[in-house]
Amino acid sequence: MLNRDLVIPAIATVLLAILFPLYWSNLYGHAFDGFDTAFQQDLYSLSWSDALFMVIGALEIYIYWTLARVLKNNLSLRLARTMLIILACIVAIFHATILFDLFFAITGQEMQPDTFSNSAVVALFIAGGCLLLYSVFAIALALILLVETARDQVLLKVFAIMLLIIATLQLTMVFAYVNLLLFPMALIVLTLFFSKKPDTLEVV
Repeated sequence: MLNRDLVIPAIATVLLAILFPLYWSNLYGHAFDGFDTAFQQDLYSLSWSDALFMVIGALEIYIYWTLARVLKNNLSLRLARTMLIILACIVAIFHATILFDLFFAITGQEMQPDTFSNSAVVALFIAGGCLLLYSVFAIALALILLVETARDQVLLKVFAIMLLIIATLQLTMVFAYVNLLLFPMALIVLTLFFSKKPDTLEVV
């Protein structure tokens, strides 16, 4: 049965599952050379996609915070909650690179070419570092959930397995594009988890 207390998080998860591939497929579609090229090209302009980028970040942070709150009553998953909070912080820093877009939009014509290029490199370094850290902590979270979650919590275990695959693919960079499909699928699993009645959410 539907857990009415988590209707909003469930809706947010579905929305993120839709918007995530929409944004990133559009970004990669403008540059076939990889994330770095696509990211730099996106930095040089300010458009509707930047607003979508911020919405995606806000939704992802909210979802991680909600999942941490759902698991708060289980002592064995305290470390998992810490991982979720860390992931939320990493996502916040990654999406804060939108400030570079705003900076370039305001000062782009007056900025020296070298300064412009160096600023883009800094933004790319921050984004790349966040993606690396996200993958590491996501793998840690997935392993913790797999080990500490009760056997009857099938949805949470399925989410953990998918998160482990997603984070591993992200580390390879070459196969990260597969996550355009896998991450939304993992979010749908998480939506089903949020939709369960409170008595079935208990993790022991």
